[in-house]
Amino acid sequence: MKLFLKKIAVFALYTGVFIIVISLANGYILKKAVKKAINLSTTETLILGDSHLEVALDPNKFNNAYNIANSSEPYSLTYYKLKYLLENKNNIKDVLLGFSYHNFQVGQDSITLDASNTNYTTFVTRYALFEIDDTPSQDFETSEFYTYNFLVWKLGFPSFKTMKLNLKYLRGKISIHDLPFVGSYKRYGRITAKENDIIIKNACMKYGRQEKNSKVQTAYLFKIKDMLSKRNIKLHLIASPLETNYKNCVNTKMLNEFEGLKKELVQHQVLVYDYTELALDKNYYKDPHHLSGIGSDYFSDLISKEIFGK
Repeated sequence: MKLFLKKIAVFALYTGVFIIVISLANGYILKKAVKKAINLSTTETLILGDSHLEVALDPNKFNNAYNIANSSEPYSLTYYKLKYLLENKNNIKDVLLGFSYHNFQVGQDSITLDASNTNYTTFVTRYALFEIDDTPSQDFETSEFYTYNFLVWKLGFPSFKTMKLNLKYLRGKISIHDLPFVGSYKRYGRITAKENDIIIKNACMKYGRQEKNSKVQTAYLFKIKDMLSKRNIKLHLIASPLETNYKNCVNTKMLNEFEGLKKELVQHQVLVYDYTELALDKNYYKDPHHLSGIGSDYFSDLISKEIFGK
């Protein structure tokens, strides 16, 4: 019996040492992989935000641009994502950030603040790759999912995602879009009329309520502004076009608060481009609040000319 327990103990010891060695090696390579992937030395324009700019702005329409917007991304995640990227060597001069009514709904807070929300794509790295020492403790909850991310991304504990990333790095084929918290530009066609009607109905139910604006998301937008200002990077807030039926669903309180926030941002020398009422053919829309591929072509050219004169 003692011999058996001794063997178990030895096996556990060797297994533990093996895991530690693998984790250290994996973590070491992972840090190099991430640094290699974040190559912004020739990038001058970053496009960020949620699905609105993810589909609205084609980076190929701009000089030396990356579109790294991510579906459903709130400002509270964009801030840390942008902070992490800018701490690496870069040549960023302009940041184009999505800006619309829904960005300030309290519902946006749950994406970042609710520890049980594990379905969100960038949630995997919300604690992992970002330095969040200056984050107010009341803003973020912790959970078992946080512990998992800390083990995987900070301590290098092997996972499928990190080992896949490391393999790409070792093969010399890694890029910024391989990082799980970095989105990319997407193109879509027009959805069906039935699907469009459902989205309008849901929007009217959601935005018809007199819901309070999120103080957290507003605060993080101003943190983004301050961070970019210190780095002499221009912030351009872009409200992409909305179908009239969709915008009509937004209650008066939300509209007034949005207009008030626009004025406040302009007073802080933030450049705001509000195209929510831009008249477009329905084929320029994927759905009531997202542009289609051809809509993106038109809008990208419009924004490029408006901001850069090209």
